Amino acid sequence: MAAGSRELTRRATAHLVGVAFALTYLVASFAGASVGTSLVRGCIVAGVTMVLGALLCRPVIDVVLDAAARDEAKRAAEQAKDGDA
Repeated sequence: MAAGSRELTRRATAHLVGVAFALTYLVASFAGASVGTSLVRGCIVAGVTMVLGALLCRPVIDVVLDAAARDEAKRAAEQAKDGDA
């Protein structure tokens, strides 16, 4: 379970970093910043997002996976109970 959680955290963080970079670059470009300034700002935001995403995504993903496992166990128990009756 831990390996799956780490992989999902890595993927979710990568998606968040990409979105954060793209949004920052577009907003800076539309605000009139030069290409170099937009790239630097996008890289800074991407770096911050990478660090925060790695710290914050893991607990959220663990909670979601635990809830899904609990629901699946409950569903399996109900199906086993209905099958016995």
